[in-house]
Amino acid sequence: MKTIGFAATSLLLASTVLGACSSDSDTDNPAGLIEVTASGEQLALQGFAFPPSGDSPYFVDGWEVKLEHLYVTFDNVVVSEGPDTSPTDQLQKGKDVARVTGPWAVDLAKGGPLDAKSQGAQAIKITEIPGKNLDGNKAFSADTTYAFGYDIVKASANAQKLNLSGDDDAAYGEMTQKGFTVLYVGTATFKGASCTPADEHTDELPKTVHFRFGFDAATTYVNCQNPDLGGDDHDSPRGLALKSNQSTVAQLTVHPDHPFWDARIEDAPLRFDAIALVAHAKSKGESATNPVTLDDLAGVPFAPITAGGETLVNRTCSPATGGAATDLSYDPEGESFADLAQFMRYLQRSQGHLNSDGLCAVQGIE
Repeated sequence: MKTIGFAATSLLLASTVLGACSSDSDTDNPAGLIEVTASGEQLALQGFAFPPSGDSPYFVDGWEVKLEHLYVTFDNVVVSEGPDTSPTDQLQKGKDVARVTGPWAVDLAKGGPLDAKSQGAQAIKITEIPGKNLDGNKAFSADTTYAFGYDIVKASANAQKLNLSGDDDAAYGEMTQKGFTVLYVGTATFKGASCTPADEHTDELPKTVHFRFGFDAATTYVNCQNPDLGGDDHDSPRGLALKSNQSTVAQLTVHPDHPFWDARIEDAPLRFDAIALVAHAKSKGESATNPVTLDDLAGVPFAPITAGGETLVNRTCSPATGGAATDLSYDPEGESFADLAQFMRYLQRSQGHLNSDGLCAVQGIE
């Protein structure tokens, strides 16, 4: 397991492995051009089924979670020299040779017309980079590997709305007003069976919870690794390897599962019971017009989870195993967090990747 950790304003993050396949657009564009796309992969499109299908991530406490919207604002796509400047410090790279700015607003739950890097998922084109616009507009060098990075930024009235319609104006306006970078709008439905251990408090939880989680951390993803270049899980070579005979796709990938981990560990179990307990205690979430929000989770202890004077047992529902008659607690792995809201905000920053599961060095934007 890999512990997710910040060092000063930066952290090194791995990602969920969801497989990879070539995008059709690899051969549709001119040689030497970088096509930048974005995807939330199948989880953004189809949600988290319960019972789970195959090896897809799922909520071990029996919740099916669907996303109606996953709004993200991207900006500042950067290509640099020297991705391997320092083998031990991924933040170190060479000079920037190209930069394209947006910002671009996308609803990843809507998908797009392109094939994504993971099988069965969709992507949308963000922009393209034809050459070194910071270095005399020279062409990219063939058979050369360049460092690659991008930002997720606060929503802006100036953002290009790539797949948003008029129906999305109110939500994106809310993001702009509140300084959100990412906004989840979704519904969780309890579908667990054969859950252990039994507990009267879990039996009292609502069976449907509407949520609206706005995250406000502006983040830079630096010198990302690229699973298209091979390598082991969470340990791929860095950068984009440009070829002389075809274009190159750089997919900005957002993994929707990260805020729901129950520990500060990569691929930790996903849980929703804690959010349902808060919804129950605060009479929130019964409808889309009264959703539980991240602000509702402020002040909620997470070791153990406590809301309305109640705690929950650490239940799991088949096919998950491991339920124990102990209080449900989230594991910060030695770090200190004020409450459940802050813990989820921390985890959310780890969700940006390259080409499905490429890890990046990550810095907060002041």
